[in-house]
Amino acid sequence: MARRRVFLEELAASCNVSRALAAAGMKVGSVYRLRKRDAQFAEQWQAALELGYERLEMALLRRAIEAVEGLTPDPDEEAKQPVEKMTASEAMALLRQHRASVEGGRARGQRAQPRHVVTQQEVDAILIKRMRMVMHRRRLRGEAGSAAGLPPPVPPQDGA
Repeated sequence: MARRRVFLEELAASCNVSRALAAAGMKVGSVYRLRKRDAQFAEQWQAALELGYERLEMALLRRAIEAVEGLTPDPDEEAKQPVEKMTASEAMALLRQHRASVEGGRARGQRAQPRHVVTQQEVDAILIKRMRMVMHRRRLRGEAGSAAGLPPPVPPQDGA
């Protein structure tokens, strides 16, 4: 449990799975397997990733504003939002890598929720509904045809 906590804390601080793995002393395969089989850990991972992503975005924004406005970095502000030192290119790569899972609200690789398996009763209800629609259309065509003086439609033969 302590290694999980360290992993999640580092992920929230850096948005970097590799750094989080190194900090926690965990292996890549084991942490991804854990995320797949443990829904609570997957949720914690997602929350930590989103927090790390937000921190990284804010750090980049702060650096950009400081550069554009010619300001010197505010050490108090950097202490509030600690982000491991990295280049802007590294930070942008991390943001690109995690954008889909952060925006989608679900970590990639997480097992999808089980799909609904249709029961025989549901299939029967769908078929009955469609058959009623077909019969209704045929009645309407027959009524329209008789109003136009056309013979009624010929019902389909069994086996046709």
